[in-house]
Amino acid sequence: MAQYCGRDIFSDFPHLRKGHRQRISIRNMDENYPKRVQLCAGLPHVGDRELAETERAELLSEARKNMRRFSLLISAVVFYIVIMFFIAWNPYQLYLHGLFVLLMILPLFSAVPFAILIGCDSYDKARMLQKVLKDGTVHCYEGSLHAGDWTDRNIQILQATNLLLPDSPWQAVELFSAHNYIFKINGVRPKILQKLCPTSASMPEPVAPYFALPAAWIEPEFSQAFERRRLSPEESSEIVSYAKGMRYRIILILFFTFLGTQILLAVLLPTGLPPASCLRIAAITGLVIGGLLVVRQELRVRRVLKDAEFGWAIAHLPLEKAQGEEKKIEDTVAVEFLPESRLIWRIDEKPAGWRGQG
Repeated sequence: MAQYCGRDIFSDFPHLRKGHRQRISIRNMDENYPKRVQLCAGLPHVGDRELAETERAELLSEARKNMRRFSLLISAVVFYIVIMFFIAWNPYQLYLHGLFVLLMILPLFSAVPFAILIGCDSYDKARMLQKVLKDGTVHCYEGSLHAGDWTDRNIQILQATNLLLPDSPWQAVELFSAHNYIFKINGVRPKILQKLCPTSASMPEPVAPYFALPAAWIEPEFSQAFERRRLSPEESSEIVSYAKGMRYRIILILFFTFLGTQILLAVLLPTGLPPASCLRIAAITGLVIGGLLVVRQELRVRRVLKDAEFGWAIAHLPLEKAQGEEKKIEDTVAVEFLPESRLIWRIDEKPAGWRGQG
């Protein structure tokens, strides 16, 4: 119980060993609190709205602009490939070898990959905007930004746009219905199209009491800083679903292990070693590395499933610090974590931002 998220909890919360302690209980949920919520950087989903005609015209113009850019870049790449084959077929028609390098070699490793990347990105944006126009709606999130959630990468993305209201607790974010790209932040469109991952999470029971930790769970001198809460059935189901998603990653581990084995084999064959020895070295290396990664992932999955079976979340309560003493984020928020997997579950009565983000 002295660790969470793979770290020593006492090193992250040094005030547990010293200073004044004041017990601050976490507020119970309201009777009408939903069983499942959808958030974006802590902002609750308040509904969807239809795109205005001016917004539709603006997005249609952007979609056409991206499609034109894609067509021009792909046409340039195709034209270059045709010229490249012509030069390769008749290299002696060029009087200067430097011209051959300039026309064939340099663009191949510089301009062509760059043009392909930009073209594909423009095509993806155009297709996404076409889907948005077909659907005609955007998702609206309004409320207070959950700035204390260090697990939510959406907060850093929003702050980097410099479009958040600095002195206001209220923020508004609108996302495209297709792929959750940012449409507007407080009524202003960002310069760069960026994607957010909303949080979809289950909530505790409407009245979720907190209990003291048994003496066997934690050292007596630290017991005042922690409480425990029963997970709701919806929360347990969410944990099981998350564990199943983690288990699917084993397939990716096996795929990349096989790919790495093939690369290693391709590197070993030209060295002059017998093919059987090269195959043996690559196979053993792949089995050892892949096996360790699979076992590690399976252990993580089992720890998460144990949390669902155990059915308790541990709450660390914010403690009052002496005047003038430095405060960290964890000093001002209540943090719930799962005891076996050390996953942060809730921060200051809101679901942790990583939940439901995939």
